[in-house]
Amino acid sequence: MIRMAGTKGLQALKYLLGRNPGAIKKGVAASIPELGLRLGMDGTMAVVNASQTPGDLGDKLLTGLTDFGMSAGTGLVASRPFLGKPGIASGVDMIASVGGGYGSIPVSEQVLRAKDKLMGGSGETPWEKMGRQDQERFAQELEQQILAQHGLLYPRSTDYLNPGGLGTGGIG
Repeated sequence: MIRMAGTKGLQALKYLLGRNPGAIKKGVAASIPELGLRLGMDGTMAVVNASQTPGDLGDKLLTGLTDFGMSAGTGLVASRPFLGKPGIASGVDMIASVGGGYGSIPVSEQVLRAKDKLMGGSGETPWEKMGRQDQERFAQELEQQILAQHGLLYPRSTDYLNPGGLGTGGIG
């Protein structure tokens, strides 16, 4: 069963890439350099997206793989009918790849939430976690500032009367 699924998956991939024997004989197969260019652009943007994602290496890999899979997949599926016309196929691939890249954003967010929950977190994306930490830090700084303004925080104004501390009378 698994072998059959793998074989069918490989056949589907060859079909999408235009590398099946029937397409090669008819001359409508996408060339290897053309496929490299089309998939290379998808890969480049996936690397950029992953590098800008906060979090650990796992978060970056999940984001990059989701972006690459969806952008390359939508581009290949949309350009499949135009394999005999390389210029049109490349243009359709680029447009569909951009759409797939944008479509991967909510999908990767859900994947990252699931990963965080599985790792014992609260089910946040790295962006949400970073925002929550910034809000907590800001609230702490604001609390410290308000307490200091009202003299409720060390150093208090009476501490300036005895700069040496510990009752030394200023010798310190």
